[in-house]
Amino acid sequence: MAKPADPAPIAFTHRKPVIYGLASEVNSKLIHLSIVTVCAPFDLAKTRLQIQGEVANKLDYKLVTAPKRGMLKTVWGIASEEGIHKLYQGFSAIICRHSIYTGTRVTLYRTLKEDVLKYSRTEKVPIYVGLGCALVSGAVGQFLATPADMCRVRIQMEGKRKLLGLEPRVTNLRSAFKSAWAQGGISGLYKGATPAIVRGALVTSGDIGAYDFVKKFILNTWDVPDNRSLHVVTSLCSGLFAAVIGAPADVVMTRTFNQRYSETGKSLVYAGAWDTVKKSVKNEGVLSLYKGFVPLYVKCGPWALIFWVAYEQIERWLGGTGW
Repeated sequence: MAKPADPAPIAFTHRKPVIYGLASEVNSKLIHLSIVTVCAPFDLAKTRLQIQGEVANKLDYKLVTAPKRGMLKTVWGIASEEGIHKLYQGFSAIICRHSIYTGTRVTLYRTLKEDVLKYSRTEKVPIYVGLGCALVSGAVGQFLATPADMCRVRIQMEGKRKLLGLEPRVTNLRSAFKSAWAQGGISGLYKGATPAIVRGALVTSGDIGAYDFVKKFILNTWDVPDNRSLHVVTSLCSGLFAAVIGAPADVVMTRTFNQRYSETGKSLVYAGAWDTVKKSVKNEGVLSLYKGFVPLYVKCGPWALIFWVAYEQIERWLGGTGW
């Protein structure tokens, strides 16, 4: 008797609730935790470097005049001066932020592309379609995650402020939320949302959009299998694109989140995102918008590698077809 053919793989979309639910659960718990654990120290170093030499922030002049450090000296300085465990400052906020941001943008991207625009999983998608879906999904995901992102930045700066003798602002995720809420309720939680949303949209276009486009381009151009080697190459490309495209908005977002506010919630350093750009460029030059780029890529590279390779494998284990 002839051996029955293997069943065709199930297309992985949100219409497959069991597969999607399992994949989302595994993705959010295992992949995010492993990524954050690996990348958290570099995320912290990135934040510190982006604030370093911030001339416009005259209220915290000690931060501006503190000795400048590169990525490795920053990481070593945090470990030696504040304690090794402080390399994970803001860890809970990072987990909270990534769970909301990544879960939303990945789901929404595929929904827009496959359900709204009717492109199949294997179909080569025009670059403007992929970028459009990525921009929208990244903006929505970042909007939802903005409060957690703001808390992350403020918590990550507390160790440096303490070393320099500046007054403390927050101690943990809960106090960071309470402090932001006290500055205007819901609006206090979304101060600096504009550069954050722009950053989320751009990073997603460089991450998900690039991964989708590069993978389909390779598969449709050369006779190569859709295997782990392809996923590694494509993920490294997406990490690089995400870092290059998103770096300026990331700097603006960090500085806007970290600035001081009055008791009534009025910003005391920057009037808005564009004002942050103007003052940063005027005082520190155009390259100030790429401060912290090395740790940003060191974070984005492993993040993309771990996320995409694991995501593709987990989806196949659960009976899906892959990205």
